[in-house]
Amino acid sequence: MNEQVIQKLKILTESAKYDVSCASSGTSRKNTKGGVGNTVGGWGICHSFSEDGRCISLLKIMLTNYCIYDCAYCINRVSNDIPRATLSVTELVELTMEFYRRNYIEGLFLSSGVVRNPDYTMERLVRVAKDLRLVHRFNGYIHLKSIPGASEELVQEAGLYADRLSVNLEIPTEKNLKLLAPEKDHQSVYLPMKYIQQGILTHQEDRRHYRHVPRFAPGGQSTQMIVGATPETDKDILRVSSSLYEQPTMKRVYYSGYISVNTYDKRLPTLKQPPLVRENRLYQADWLLRFYQFKVDEIVDDQTPNLDLDIDPKLAWALRHPEFFPVNIQTADYEAILRVPGIGVKSARLIVASRRFSRIGFYELKKMAEEYGKDYDLAIELWKEDIRECKILATLIMPADKMLPEITDLWMEQVQSQEMAEMLAFNLLQHVDYAPVIAYQWIASDKPLYEIAGFQLLARLFANGKEPNERGINEFLDQAATALQGDNMGIKHAVSNAVLRFCDFGEDFEKIARGALKGIYEI
Repeated sequence: MNEQVIQKLKILTESAKYDVSCASSGTSRKNTKGGVGNTVGGWGICHSFSEDGRCISLLKIMLTNYCIYDCAYCINRVSNDIPRATLSVTELVELTMEFYRRNYIEGLFLSSGVVRNPDYTMERLVRVAKDLRLVHRFNGYIHLKSIPGASEELVQEAGLYADRLSVNLEIPTEKNLKLLAPEKDHQSVYLPMKYIQQGILTHQEDRRHYRHVPRFAPGGQSTQMIVGATPETDKDILRVSSSLYEQPTMKRVYYSGYISVNTYDKRLPTLKQPPLVRENRLYQADWLLRFYQFKVDEIVDDQTPNLDLDIDPKLAWALRHPEFFPVNIQTADYEAILRVPGIGVKSARLIVASRRFSRIGFYELKKMAEEYGKDYDLAIELWKEDIRECKILATLIMPADKMLPEITDLWMEQVQSQEMAEMLAFNLLQHVDYAPVIAYQWIASDKPLYEIAGFQLLARLFANGKEPNERGINEFLDQAATALQGDNMGIKHAVSNAVLRFCDFGEDFEKIARGALKGIYEI
């Protein structure tokens, strides 16, 4: 790689970094005998994620950062005095192959400024993909940006060599696009989107009848909208996204928080930093549209046209609709379960699948907890739900180091069953630093559920090898003797469990217990 190409690489990868519509999911192009690269299993290298969660390294670069357009929001606008560079088709192909051979990348994300006209630029992009596939037999991932205004023939040819095609919408509404990019219009974007859709659907139909029909953009298409450069509300943006997702081939809409790269242009807002929180909330709302069966009007409406930046949109919806809750996950349908904060798609499916055979049990809840990991905020929200399974899940995912005594007091006050008292002790409280303190407090309580929780907690502490001191022994056995003479079978069961674990410390402890409980409890 000569110095001239390296310099071009620096310039063009820097220019490409503002395009976020880069993902490699939805395709599985296998290698062939004598080929190079596959999609199974420094400068310009970005990390994307496949559909199965794998991280994939892509060379993210522009063919050229020269451009005939003067879009106010773009760093590569024709009126900007910035370093410019252009790679020839041969240079870019060789660069991609060199990076792949060095194991830097697994694929290519290629975009370009528009030079001469859309067709001229698109033809060069297609040539890059074509040479990689046919000349070098490259079977890695290729994502091509389709140039707005390019002819149908070139878009159709691009789809034969690229895994995914994308056309950036950029600004959600035509009016504001015209304000910031007078040479562009939405028609020039929607038309190649239509070409891509037609190509995908036609080839899918042909493959049903003919075995060897080539695949056409198997990863579908995507687009990108800039957030914050124009005054559209989140409702406006999500309505556009929703309409795009009605197309069967649209896989992703990306949202890019506006970065002030051209501060001199008075048409643009002055932002000290990109609206990253808003961008994140839009992605969360987008997820609700795609996977959680929400409609736009349920997420945002005329009264609240913008997403709440403090809480995620699913929780915001739940807070606005208390009449929907509680949801009985033993009987509720899949769609209703999906709307419970804290329950994701995988968990909802697991719940529905599990209850076909039996009531949702501890095993299923434990699997969910492993999936979520420790999560303080989620545990707090789950405990608020008056649903057995949510509360049990809360005890499983609450980090012990964040379970403050005042939270413990609050949760214990809200416990209404022996099962929940035991779950709280077994799943969570045995791991907190102050467990012995509350255990001895609770076994002396006159509230049955507190006593059960206290004795079961001591049982777990004893089982974990935490020997009580002399004072603790006397306190435990005195309260055990009193409880065993009562009528509450739940308390008696908890006491029995604790006494047996106490005796596990050895003969001396067993002898002490026999003496203290003689005539009351047979050990």
